[in-house]
Amino acid sequence: MDTPGSISTDVVVVGSGGAALTAALSARRAGAEVVLLEKSELIGGTTALSGGLLWVPDNRHMHEEGTADSLDEAFRYIRRLTGGRRSDEDARTVLAAGPAMVDFLEEGSEIRFETLEKPDYHPEFDGAKATGRCLAPLPLRGALLGDWLARLRPASGFGVPLSWRELDAMNGVFHPERLDLALMAERTEAGYIGMGRALAGWLLKACVDAGVDIHLETPAHALLTDGRRVTGVAASAEGAAAIEVRGRQGTILAAGGFEWNERLVAQFVAGPVSHPLSCPTNEGDTLTMGRAIGADLANMWDLWRFPSAAIPGEHYSGKPLARMVAGERSLPGTIMVNHKGKRFVNEAHPYTDVGRAFMTWDPVAAGYENYPAWAVFDGRFRATYAVLSLMPGDDDPTWLTRADSLEDLARLLGIDPDALVGTVSRFNQMVGDGADLDFARGDSLFDRYYADFGREPSPTLGRIDQPPYYALAVYPGAIGCSGGLLTDGHGRVRHVDGTPIPNLYAAGDAAASCFGPAYGGPGGPLGHGLTVGYLAGRAAAGAP
Repeated sequence: MDTPGSISTDVVVVGSGGAALTAALSARRAGAEVVLLEKSELIGGTTALSGGLLWVPDNRHMHEEGTADSLDEAFRYIRRLTGGRRSDEDARTVLAAGPAMVDFLEEGSEIRFETLEKPDYHPEFDGAKATGRCLAPLPLRGALLGDWLARLRPASGFGVPLSWRELDAMNGVFHPERLDLALMAERTEAGYIGMGRALAGWLLKACVDAGVDIHLETPAHALLTDGRRVTGVAASAEGAAAIEVRGRQGTILAAGGFEWNERLVAQFVAGPVSHPLSCPTNEGDTLTMGRAIGADLANMWDLWRFPSAAIPGEHYSGKPLARMVAGERSLPGTIMVNHKGKRFVNEAHPYTDVGRAFMTWDPVAAGYENYPAWAVFDGRFRATYAVLSLMPGDDDPTWLTRADSLEDLARLLGIDPDALVGTVSRFNQMVGDGADLDFARGDSLFDRYYADFGREPSPTLGRIDQPPYYALAVYPGAIGCSGGLLTDGHGRVRHVDGTPIPNLYAAGDAAASCFGPAYGGPGGPLGHGLTVGYLAGRAAAGAP
């Protein structure tokens, strides 16, 4: 029973991204009363800022389209990537439940998914697939949300009102200059939203329709306990006194990661993280709450990394806005170099793996070898492809370093001119020979797909020899966390002594990934997060 200063329910969910909304919906459909708490005035978290993709092996849609897959294949592939950091049992649990999560969402709500022809991030590994495991939500007409539309977090990058199949047909992620602006204007006029914002919107509508009790501007700051058992959370509503939200059956923490908390990043993460790309409210609140009662942690050394750049003066939600560096590092005619003027990675490889290259330690200099870094390209590249928000033909901005020669460009960057000239010369020679002998760029199906596909002779290799020359500063960014509260495959949080903490669950980036550092393919964190949210919601509600 509710009393002054308290709310009583069956299940409390903290957070409002994809994992939190899925957990709330799962618990509600299993018969539980559910209260969801969001600390900001907006719903959607990082999900609303994302591409909205889910990586779900063995899903029904790929089978209906004739693509074979199995749990065993997916497990062999993920196990290859986990590095032994998570148990086989937990990884199998999440992989096995993924298809059921997708069916659960489609059967009980209006959300619909489509498969995409995107390969796994390491398609040559045993058990990987070249297509089918990546699912995308269809666009949503915003009017279906009614008054809740104004409370749905706006996009910061993936805001196009298109389906992913349409976007991929334009190759729009790597080539913004090829977007169908007329179609986008037509969809915007009709009120459609797409990508991650559509996914968050569909999940929000399903929760509202199911009767989930949603409280905005109500940050949770501590767990309530009775002995070892968690009984709810202490929170503070905007402009009101502190309240206690009691969960008779369970409390689910799903309020994102900690990548915006400089203290926690410095304390736990290996390597620099200067430009987060995720929701700025991801400050590790639930991580701190769990640690305060003895919850164990895992994967804290790592993040879901993404090479990033920034345009001075741009902000989102009061924080500096970072932009993803994708085509600027992988399209034909560009490379990434470090402060020594040397290439240090296959620039066209998966963003998380490229981002991890910023962690390399130089024991002689006692510093990070590849930070700072720059994407270096020439006038032909600049006239052909977009650079962040800059389109071909636009005037060169002050934030993009330009010089008439590679030697002058190196001097402007503080790089040894001979080193940069030598690096570019070697790269051009390898382009002429048709093979990157240093980093195997272009050898993987992934490299060739995520570039200028269809371009001959290579979709990712191209000479850098047409002045003027340019450099874009590239920083270590992150789209979320792979580390967090240690759970089993059903989202049950573990105490440092190895036992489960009664009635406490975690999902999404608030929980350590059951795949460890493994990022299987496009939509990896969301596919995992929504699946664990689905399982945690059912477990908290006492569903079989």
